[in-house]
Amino acid sequence: MHEAAMFSSLLFLAEDIVFDDSTDPGTDPLSGFNDQFNHVSDTVNIMFVIIPIAFVLILGFGIFVAVRNYRAAKRQGMDPFAVETELAGRVYNSALLAPPPGSTQPGRPGHPAATKAERLQEIEDLYRNGAITSAERQRARDAVLTED
Repeated sequence: MHEAAMFSSLLFLAEDIVFDDSTDPGTDPLSGFNDQFNHVSDTVNIMFVIIPIAFVLILGFGIFVAVRNYRAAKRQGMDPFAVETELAGRVYNSALLAPPPGSTQPGRPGHPAATKAERLQEIEDLYRNGAITSAERQRARDAVLTED
């Protein structure tokens, strides 16, 4: 009989361990995981809707800006596909960037080349302003003086 009491107490302990509240036989042991998975699944589904909508909006805005720029360039009489080059050419040839009367600018059409005296004076001005060193000054003077 002593063995029967011991066996029944072991069964009682086993029932407590097996049928604890956290492992109730009526619940799914993976229910917590499934809840987390469903949350992730919902997030993924939402992203499959938001990302294409954002892509379409960004693409639409890019097309809108391109069409407006094209029309504005046409109204101004510019080639819409070469606007930057046309503007750079206009700025380069504008009167605002032209040198003051009497000065020279080598390399620009319609402007006479500087004389040796003017170039030597420019070298001296650069040296006095600290833009070049004395060695650079001497090399530049030698180059100007040895030219034809």
